Amino acid sequence: MDNINSNRSEWGRDLNSLLLRRAGKSWSSFFGGLLSLYKDKNEAVLALLEACESNKHHSTTFHSLTVIGMGCKYLVDSLGFDEYQAIFDDASDPKPELLNSFLKENLERVTELVINGNNSFTSARRFILPQILFSRFFSQKSVSVNFADLGTGGGALPKELNNKVLYDKYNKDLIWPGKATYPFMPLNLEKAYGIEKNFNAAWVRSCFANSNYYDQLYSDFQDANNSSHDHEVNYVELDALESTALSDFLTQNRINAITCNFMLYQYKNTYKKKIIDAVLSNLSAPYIFLIVDPFEDYAVPGCSVGMYVSEHMEYLNFARISDSHYKGDITPDSDYYLFAGKYL
Repeated sequence: MDNINSNRSEWGRDLNSLLLRRAGKSWSSFFGGLLSLYKDKNEAVLALLEACESNKHHSTTFHSLTVIGMGCKYLVDSLGFDEYQAIFDDASDPKPELLNSFLKENLERVTELVINGNNSFTSARRFILPQILFSRFFSQKSVSVNFADLGTGGGALPKELNNKVLYDKYNKDLIWPGKATYPFMPLNLEKAYGIEKNFNAAWVRSCFANSNYYDQLYSDFQDANNSSHDHEVNYVELDALESTALSDFLTQNRINAITCNFMLYQYKNTYKKKIIDAVLSNLSAPYIFLIVDPFEDYAVPGCSVGMYVSEHMEYLNFARISDSHYKGDITPDSDYYLFAGKYL
């Protein structure tokens, strides 16, 4: 347990922070139980954290903790462990004893899931932003679009592009500065890809908490994922940290439009930079690389939106959105009008 001993303060800090931010919200009961076991130096919990240190060294501790929750929920749901559902009951107090029993019985399976899993929490509405930004940008460039969604999760976003029915359904939920409206504009879409390290539809469901609110969001996602689309969508299993494989994919398919939705935040800065550098070095110009991430460690609700555009040397801080499911207000960030002034 040497790694855990050396990083004990970091795990403890992030568990406390996570619990404070989830207080009275989804996952609060689970993380309350996990924190209690951690403080008691529970053997199963320390072994799980040690596995994260050894095998998920690229991930932040905060992200690894969220994946532990998802791994436990996936196993409880998929194997029908009804006796353990109370671990995730946010209407009741944490149940560390029950969580301990579950982990002792299933530690090996949970560990494997956590090592190989990522936070695939997704949303039916996240295609709205690239639909608006990419269509306006590329309409001025007179080139076709070869699109990739890196870390696609359940894979809905590549299918949703150019879907006017879904666009008209969800676009009104996103309030732009000055209450500007952006009618549907199609992309001249030649190729569309979803890229993920491991595709697992049941895992995506485990990334949604147990509540009526999240049940509805997951239902929206399923509807979007099952919707018809006129363009071909291909899915590629690829680890974004494998720079050579990622670079080859981008160049061979002449990718010029790419999104990372709630994907890059999970990595420590060194690995995040590695992915960004691989993408920027291999996009076909003119290009746009859209990055959406939650605010640091979910400190406040919502997300930040930034981008790299071929005609600018630096990263553009585009906007802040009050709700991560795109059911809220867009607030301009420092570089908003550099892009919006020309393309929106």
